[in-house]
Amino acid sequence: MDATRELVEEHEVVLAALNLMEKVVAAMEKPGMESREHFGLLLDFFQVFVDRCHHGKEEEVLFPELERLGVRRETGPIGVMLREHDIGRQHVRAMSEALDRLQRGERGAWDRLQDEAEDYANLLRGHIRKENEVLFPTADRLIPADRAALLAVRYEGIEHRRLLDRTHESLISMLDDLKRKYPA
Repeated sequence: MDATRELVEEHEVVLAALNLMEKVVAAMEKPGMESREHFGLLLDFFQVFVDRCHHGKEEEVLFPELERLGVRRETGPIGVMLREHDIGRQHVRAMSEALDRLQRGERGAWDRLQDEAEDYANLLRGHIRKENEVLFPTADRLIPADRAALLAVRYEGIEHRRLLDRTHESLISMLDDLKRKYPA
């Protein structure tokens, strides 16, 4: 069992959500409030699925395990990933604020929302690439199978604790509904 397989699978969902976000932002340029509501749903997805759950698994389980095995935090890849998690949180907060401002008709809100969405998508795509191509292969080499199985149990605990009354399936179902409304 790989210590990162579940995280890589979640990355695929995150990448799909980023692609969807770009379609929703494009639709927001046209009149109508529905796309704004859809953007709000995506913000919720980024806060819950990406940050609370996915980043929670990395920050509470995988990264400490890698540190235990000698991977440096502050001057190493873990520190880079943690800083990028924080930057991503800042982008999501800024998008949420821009959406609120846009709903109130404030000047500059639309430009800010577009800029933050683009920056967030670029950040996460690069972040995912670094994890999938560098950090996760290192983790899978260092973490033995029996220990990886324990990490998987701890990941499940993060899901239950951090998603509260929601499930991965319900969040992915919401994305699937939006994909049907914004086809390729």
